[in-house]
Amino acid sequence: MRLRSVEPGVKGYPLLLGILAASASLLWGVAVAGSLSEHRAAVLNAEDSLTRMTEVVLEQTGGLFGEVRVYLKLLDAWLQDNPEADPRTDPRFIRLVDSLRREGRIRIDLRLVSRDDGLFYIPSPDTSKALAQVGDREYVRAQKDEATRGFYIAGPVLSRVTGIWGIPVSYPLTRGNAGMAILFAAIELPTLNELYESARPKPDGSITLVRQDGIILARAPFDAKEVGRNLAAERVWRDRREGFDRKVVAIDNVEKFIVLRALPDLPLEISVAQPVASALGPWRRETSLRFAILAIATAVMLVLYRRMLGNWRALTLSESNVRILNRELGDTVEEVRRQLAEKEAIIRETNHRVKNHLAQVVSLVRMTRMEESTPKMEALEARLEGYRLLYEKLSYKPGEGERLDAGDYLEDLLSRLVEVTPSDRPVTAAFHSEPLAVTTKTCSALGLMLGELVTNSIKHAGPGEGGLRIECSVRADREGLRMTYSDNGPGFDYPSVDRSSIENHIGLILVESLVKQYEGTLTYRRDPGSRFEILLKTGEPSPDAPAA
Repeated sequence: MRLRSVEPGVKGYPLLLGILAASASLLWGVAVAGSLSEHRAAVLNAEDSLTRMTEVVLEQTGGLFGEVRVYLKLLDAWLQDNPEADPRTDPRFIRLVDSLRREGRIRIDLRLVSRDDGLFYIPSPDTSKALAQVGDREYVRAQKDEATRGFYIAGPVLSRVTGIWGIPVSYPLTRGNAGMAILFAAIELPTLNELYESARPKPDGSITLVRQDGIILARAPFDAKEVGRNLAAERVWRDRREGFDRKVVAIDNVEKFIVLRALPDLPLEISVAQPVASALGPWRRETSLRFAILAIATAVMLVLYRRMLGNWRALTLSESNVRILNRELGDTVEEVRRQLAEKEAIIRETNHRVKNHLAQVVSLVRMTRMEESTPKMEALEARLEGYRLLYEKLSYKPGEGERLDAGDYLEDLLSRLVEVTPSDRPVTAAFHSEPLAVTTKTCSALGLMLGELVTNSIKHAGPGEGGLRIECSVRADREGLRMTYSDNGPGFDYPSVDRSSIENHIGLILVESLVKQYEGTLTYRRDPGSRFEILLKTGEPSPDAPAA
């Protein structure tokens, strides 16, 4: 903007006033537009952050309850195959239960309920006397009602035996061995809350697990008064909708940004929330500071105008004065632009730190494994590495929606898995694929299966002079998405896995569960190493398939 010279006198007053008003309007307009833009960016950032957290928690919670469902069905199937076994004392059944307890994502206590409502541990030192009578418990009553009989997630209860809060998940036994009628898993809340506490937005965000009838099953931060609370009568709960929203939450009556998602195939909902005041706090402070500076600048301009008005007749507006005013105005606009650039840099830095959080988790697991390396830690690191790499792919591909190149992702993942998994033999890997765009959920499932297969190959390769070679390929055909995996290891008798020691084959059980989600098939051939061919017939998991 340039000022032009005018003759001093009364005629210059309106022109000077118009110039000052236009300058102030420009500055305020830029500030308001910038503030609105930053507000939208802050809301979008909160939505993106909460959505990502919700996806992680949804995957973890769905996987946990899906894992429990697989465990309960597996134990019921074993008891059907062994009708003479007493599940309270049979050593084979007890070993199977102990292996499932050890392999669970969090602490899960498996117990039995007899036909006369007696509670028994596995194993039970004294089978003649029940630990407690639990006929009044919801998880027992549900199995006596045909409308709710089956896999049932009950409301949280305080154990009469251990004194610990837990979420009972009950399942009816088909044969009723030794008078036992119900098998249930008690998911202890302290360990589940610890998982949610590590994931919730800090410092005042929350994660809530609610049954679809409004019963609160778990919440972080933990509050015993909220556990088991029924929200069904709350209007805010009845008006809820899935996805991102801004509303007053029924639990504490605080306005929050919230992302609500239902778990597939389960009567559960996960919500991740953060108070609006906390999410928009930095934006509000920056906006208040900016407008305070602009108010001071406007006041200064008005004072200058009054002074110039009083001395107008005595002054001659020269070209040098015009240049000075132009330079001051340009400096002011440049300062506003510099402040906007600083705010954008802060937003970029915040996004970068969020991307690094998952990498830090992988590093912490790797440091722990260096201190005490176990197969469980190695498998955990491999799975986390798959999630970290998937998150990295998503983070650096803005604007491409929810689809990724499966070949590019799996090739990088295979290389990283071989690099981070300890082996007694040198390992080489080869990957073949054409560009193949699939959903991020399908990418995650393929990555989990590849991680389990690579871990299994290296774990069972054993020492030797020759190297271990792994080959993997992915392609699409008329039947669906096909992944072929092979190694030159010793191989194993795959059909007997389901009847062997379960603790050594949890990874293969996970792979089979993932394949079932996609209505797929898994074939195995030993020639002489191991060769798996996995076919996923659909692009998304079947709603009738069990969660992995």
